[in-house]
Amino acid sequence: MQKPCVIFDFDNTLFDTETIKEYFWKIASIHDFSPAEILVLYRAAREADGHITITVESFLTVLKNELAQQGKVFLDRQVYEIINEMENAEGLLPGAQRLLEFCQREQFPRYLLSLGVAKWQAQKVRRSGVEHYFEKDKIIFTSNIAEGKKEVLKQLFGRSFNGARTVLFNDKPDETAELLTAFPKLGAFLRREVRDGRYGADDFQSLAKQFPGRVFWSETLDELTTVFKKLI
Repeated sequence: MQKPCVIFDFDNTLFDTETIKEYFWKIASIHDFSPAEILVLYRAAREADGHITITVESFLTVLKNELAQQGKVFLDRQVYEIINEMENAEGLLPGAQRLLEFCQREQFPRYLLSLGVAKWQAQKVRRSGVEHYFEKDKIIFTSNIAEGKKEVLKQLFGRSFNGARTVLFNDKPDETAELLTAFPKLGAFLRREVRDGRYGADDFQSLAKQFPGRVFWSETLDELTTVFKKLI
């Protein structure tokens, strides 16, 4: 029986991205910005011209520009203490290593597709240890929001790719819906990040109803791994 190909998203699927966001919030909050103001700053740093642009540097640039406009001082020492703490805290989500080890042990073909600035994403991948579970040419970064993973999959597997014997581990129900529509034989396992306010449980339930038998979701990777093992 042909081994399934497993496509992994990175942020909020394997990697604890919400904790990184919390550090960005902390950096802005020590400068007396309100939660609503911080959200505006984050969104300004996150994307531009249809591409994901968020990095520590992009966030600090937006923050410093706003501070200058308001006549406030950038708190260098405190900020870089927070950045150092953030870098030491970066890591995989619970259950991620067990899932990756299982796929590696079973010798499933594995790809890591990450949406974001390549240099910043590569740093997070390296620090988390994820790179050890993938061949170098199977770790792929793209910042293009519109094309995203759909175009990468077509480039990897050909324009006639339909998702057969391929499963996706992801966290975004809207992005996953587009991929399931584009590739009608693709299966998906979604981890719901409860700290991500963009999506609620109903979004995942609706996705599972829209694509019966093709979508499985949970708030934990361990539960998804258990289901995955039973289905392959």
